[in-house]
Amino acid sequence: MLKFLCIKVDVRIIAATHRDLPTLIAEGRFREDLYYRLAQFPIELPPLRQRVGDIEILARHFSDKACQHSQRDPVQWSRAAVTALSGYAFPGNVRQLKGFVERAVLLCEDGELKPEHFPIPANPISNPTCLSLRERIEQFERDVLLECLRDCNGNRSRAARTLGVSRRTLLYRLAHLKIGAAHGRPD
Repeated sequence: MLKFLCIKVDVRIIAATHRDLPTLIAEGRFREDLYYRLAQFPIELPPLRQRVGDIEILARHFSDKACQHSQRDPVQWSRAAVTALSGYAFPGNVRQLKGFVERAVLLCEDGELKPEHFPIPANPISNPTCLSLRERIEQFERDVLLECLRDCNGNRSRAARTLGVSRRTLLYRLAHLKIGAAHGRPD
């Protein structure tokens, strides 16, 4: 005899994407109801190339873990190795950094990580300050909107008039760029 047992569970889901989900919803390529279920508490984490200061911290963490895993003494970091990593854009993001560091720990025989231990191209395609066109445009737009909101003391209606756009357009752009209510006040 087959019996069924119902068990209540409390589930939290963490989902990540690099896609613009509101645009995909508008195009009918992502379910709107699913988006609102997933977007209860959004966290925006910029790519590693925009967080250059995190590279050394993460790299040291990954090297410590790799040394523990391989049961060896912790390695030291040469300044040149840190500089080399910080000058690379990491298109593969944190996973790529982790892979680079794990490989370097395996190759390191004298206890000090040096640039030659890392598979960084001699002429990196981009550097950490080199953003894509879309990222540059969004950063410029963000700066303009924040400056205008500051000049208008957070009054969004006045900011929209100053910028020559409708209030609705301004609110849409603020939401798209994730500029929250802390940068404005109710009109």
